[in-house]
Amino acid sequence: MVLLVDNQDALYAEKAARQEAEDALRERVKELNCLRQLSLILHADAETVDELLVRILAILPPAWQYPLDTAARIVYLDSIHQTSDYPSCISVQRSPLKVNSSDVGYVEVGYLSEHPLRDEGPFLMEERELLEMVAQSVGRAIGRLHAEQALRAEEQRYRLLAENTVDVIWTTDRDLTFTYVNPAVKNLMGYTPEEIIGMSPSVLMDASSFARMLDVAAQTVAEGPGSEGPLIEATVRRKDGSQVPVEVRGRAIFDGDGNPVGHQGIARDITERRHAQKALQMSEERHRYLFDTMAQGSVFLDSDGKWTEVNAAAVRILGRSREELLGS
Repeated sequence: MVLLVDNQDALYAEKAARQEAEDALRERVKELNCLRQLSLILHADAETVDELLVRILAILPPAWQYPLDTAARIVYLDSIHQTSDYPSCISVQRSPLKVNSSDVGYVEVGYLSEHPLRDEGPFLMEERELLEMVAQSVGRAIGRLHAEQALRAEEQRYRLLAENTVDVIWTTDRDLTFTYVNPAVKNLMGYTPEEIIGMSPSVLMDASSFARMLDVAAQTVAEGPGSEGPLIEATVRRKDGSQVPVEVRGRAIFDGDGNPVGHQGIARDITERRHAQKALQMSEERHRYLFDTMAQGSVFLDSDGKWTEVNAAAVRILGRSREELLGS
């Protein structure tokens, strides 16, 4: 009889141990499933923080020991997301939410009724660890989302500027094949951006201009990140075959390891400047001709009263050489 009782006690103990192991395994499976769903959410490219938090809130209750009796809440700054039954919680565990080491809120999971207490309270130690992992992952995701939103905003501002400026903004790959050009190229070259992308500048420039561009590109690569090439003037061919003078400045683009990956720069139509320069030159030549051929003696003086220029008539009238008169 004693042997029978001992055997029954051993069977009960074995059954209890097996049941405990099965329960623990089920809890671990729920926790792993929560982490798997969390990973999928974090890689789903949520557009806003609120969208991210709503998705994460839904996966928390099923991961706890008593899913049907579990509620959750995520507080981020002035934004609160919680399950509808959360206000009825009678026991709660909380983990702080940090973004770039700054406290911005917290994640909470609570039970709606009483449950057996342990040394650590009504929640499993593994649940505390799971809650901390979720909070840390959410904090990193919010920080990354903010960085991505800031980058998109900056890209939009840059694109708005690029697409509305009269200057041609361009980028190329390492082989100087165009990878981007803004709409201003249509006015300058007669080509659409889509027609330019994939072209080489050699198709659009005369030989001497392209050779100069190659030299500058090699120079900026050799000088490394931060180097900006000199301002150069070149002649480019429009789609209709006509030529237009431009002013070009570019620099090399490097990746995070310091390897050159392309070039970027700006091109500006200087036709009007050339016309103005030519008009000024012609005007100066006309005035010089009149100054040199007029019958009256004429001189220019600086602020100190010294002669800076004299014409031929003044030299003849004064009976001294031009060299003698200048500076006197």
